[in-house]
Amino acid sequence: MNYKFLFTSSLIAFGQMASAGGITVPVIEAPVIAPTAPVADWSGSYVGADLGFGSGTYGNDTAGFPGDGEDDLSGGIFGISLGHNFQSGSWVYGAELQYFGSTIEGTDDCGNPSYECALEVNALYSLRGQAGYVLNSGMLIKGNVGIAGADTFGFVDNGSGEQGSDVTLSGVTFGVAIEKSINEHLSWEAGVQHYAFDAEDYLTDSVYPDVETNITTAEMGLNYRF
Repeated sequence: MNYKFLFTSSLIAFGQMASAGGITVPVIEAPVIAPTAPVADWSGSYVGADLGFGSGTYGNDTAGFPGDGEDDLSGGIFGISLGHNFQSGSWVYGAELQYFGSTIEGTDDCGNPSYECALEVNALYSLRGQAGYVLNSGMLIKGNVGIAGADTFGFVDNGSGEQGSDVTLSGVTFGVAIEKSINEHLSWEAGVQHYAFDAEDYLTDSVYPDVETNITTAEMGLNYRF
């Protein structure tokens, strides 16, 4: 039997059937790959307006400022921030300078109950390094740590007038925040910040040594990116 002849004839017949539409060749479509969403851009400089509420404690355990060794602080804060961010993929890092005016204060009886011991925090300010991560939603989650200062006035008062001294505090601060874009330039931000200051002496009717101050703030702000 001539197998070569049969094989050739089969190929010719198959080709004729295919060209005549007798055989449908399946078409395999390439899979559709959804485009990757671009990462939100947080790089560049910005300026912000901020406000919030602060609470904390002040006092020393041995010298009677106030009489029981510690009292609460509370009040509002309002201020501005300036910063600059760099970005690498989803990671954002940079620095921020922040200044708050403050109405944070506390008053309690001194060791001598005919006197009141009081502390007013008139300003809070800090320089912080920050780092964060951009979520798929475009929201930025970030943390920070840095150095901080506060302008304070500590005094006693027995009804005849305040006797006290202005003292500038220094210390450290750290916190966390979230930030979300409103449009290309504007974003809102909310966070919690803690300030821990070194103990300082206050000269009133006498010297009250080693008064410690700690403040935690809840902050909200509106930032404008250039």
